[in-house]
Amino acid sequence: MRIAVIAPGGYSRAAVIEEANRAAADGHRVIAFVAAPNARLDPDFARGIELRHDDTARVRKGRLARLWLVKYPMAGMRRLQRGPLRRPVGKARALYADRVSKPLSNRLERQSRRLERDRYAHAVAERVRAWEPDHVVLLNVEAVALAEGFLPWLESRSATVSYAYAGIPIGADH
Repeated sequence: MRIAVIAPGGYSRAAVIEEANRAAADGHRVIAFVAAPNARLDPDFARGIELRHDDTARVRKGRLARLWLVKYPMAGMRRLQRGPLRRPVGKARALYADRVSKPLSNRLERQSRRLERDRYAHAVAERVRAWEPDHVVLLNVEAVALAEGFLPWLESRSATVSYAYAGIPIGADH
């Protein structure tokens, strides 16, 4: 039986190791989807467990907008602030930061995080479909959110989904 253990986010790595090792000890083929590599804990996975890390690159949306609307104007105002216009330029710089640069930076950062999250969800969904698991274990809230993209596909394959590995013996109907 093929079992996928999904737990993005670093705080549940010990749970992933425990669940994946239990499934591997029962003789199942296991793939574990975790966030970033962890040199201290990754060796704790049993032999034969395929380990997939979040290898999607960080998305930087609005790099040009951030450059031209935030960085360059602020640098210019910092330069002008050194001369005789120190006080008025300082006020203008503070106003610009509050009304333009901070809101724009925050909006671009939210969009970047949303793009990263969507890209990661898509990558995990494709890898799960390629793996064709018979059982999927979702170990945290982020895993449930990720699974939303491929749950209909799992249902069509009559694969089971759980929040913990329940010790399914080899050859048992799921």
